[in-house]
Amino acid sequence: MRSFVACLLFALVAALLTPSSAGAQTDAECVAVYDADGTRVARAGVGSDAPAGDTFEVKIFLAHSGVMAQLGVRRDTLEGNAQLFFTSANCTGNAFMARNTIQPQAHLVGTDVWYPDTLVPVLGLTSQSVRQAFSGTCQTTSDNIPAAAPALNFTLPTFTPPFHLEPEPCSTPPDPDPEQFINGCISKNGTLKIVADPADCTARETPITLLGP
Repeated sequence: MRSFVACLLFALVAALLTPSSAGAQTDAECVAVYDADGTRVARAGVGSDAPAGDTFEVKIFLAHSGVMAQLGVRRDTLEGNAQLFFTSANCTGNAFMARNTIQPQAHLVGTDVWYPDTLVPVLGLTSQSVRQAFSGTCQTTSDNIPAAAPALNFTLPTFTPPFHLEPEPCSTPPDPDPEQFINGCISKNGTLKIVADPADCTARETPITLLGP
């Protein structure tokens, strides 16, 4: 199932994504990115760039289908700097991305995110067209991609810029996936029975809900 799983967790220091001293930024170990409406976007990743005028960028990592998609956050935009390659002309056919780094960045146009599947072996590919990073324009090409991986995609929620950083407890765990909950019934002799709903337990059984692995 390829449902969108929103962001990870980190935190510590309230600061806008605007130029500020590097020292003030390095004091914070755990911070998260929030939009103008107070909606949490994602954890601010380790190794984010230092502020440098309008080029200030924070890295975020979004989990989807068991794979991480890396995006950049500036004060007013979310960005992905990777190209999206296609096996057919006019940016149609199967989509692939170069995977020559451990954690490549994603491709982002609007709220449409494409990212390389890092769980499969890479393969050689000659593309027929490419969708450029940032602009999203499609161009004809015959690029040879020696290490390519299939591109997966999901749609981001709508966030409202400008973005800013807020402190967050480093030990705060992510919200549990509802699919990880296990329902059961315990009989008076201690026997555990797994059920789909606690309401399936009889009057002589005690319903419980456990958090799965």
